[in-house]
Amino acid sequence: MAGDQHRCFCPYFSQSNLDLGRFVVGNFGKGETNILLLLIGTSSSGKTTLARALQAALPDYWQYLSLDMFFSGVPPQYGGGANGPLGALGFCYENKATDASISYGTIGEQVLLGMISSAIAFVNDGTNLIFDDMILDESHAAIWRNALNDIDSTTVHLSAPIGLLTSRNKVRNNPPRLPYNHIAANKILAAELSLDSGEMTVEDCVAEVARHLRNCSQ
Repeated sequence: MAGDQHRCFCPYFSQSNLDLGRFVVGNFGKGETNILLLLIGTSSSGKTTLARALQAALPDYWQYLSLDMFFSGVPPQYGGGANGPLGALGFCYENKATDASISYGTIGEQVLLGMISSAIAFVNDGTNLIFDDMILDESHAAIWRNALNDIDSTTVHLSAPIGLLTSRNKVRNNPPRLPYNHIAANKILAAELSLDSGEMTVEDCVAEVARHLRNCSQ
């Protein structure tokens, strides 16, 4: 209920306890139109933490999907988060002296196309969706840009200081320098909101997103 006090562990924001009840303030949809809320940002920017907090705070049903969910379904030989023998076709880490990045081949591109198409299908078939994605390059951004043209959507860009992103990646056992390369890539796609999880609490971020959605629905 709207007056209930909900608590959420929020490891990527400066405050770990969140009162979610205050943000349940009515339907943000436009009549029968459903919304895609796209959260973008480099690895460890706080996208998943914010997505889960938004699910708990926003009214109505909001499905959550993420790039990591689709990565988890990639066969190991095609990447799946490691350098498989067919990673050049699927997904693989490219580790350099100054940074690390995720690259993809022809099969990886097909997966990204299917992933984004499925997100659009959720919304078109009547479900509000929060999608958590890390933009890998201009081609990846272009798929989203084209897909978002025909639906009601809001894109939120999440960031944090590079030192904080690096330390978070170490805790997650990801390549520590993975954020360096993808910081620029995640600025390619225009966003209606830009939030810094290093400076803002998750409560602040939820409030900003809720305020934006409320204004859009009026």
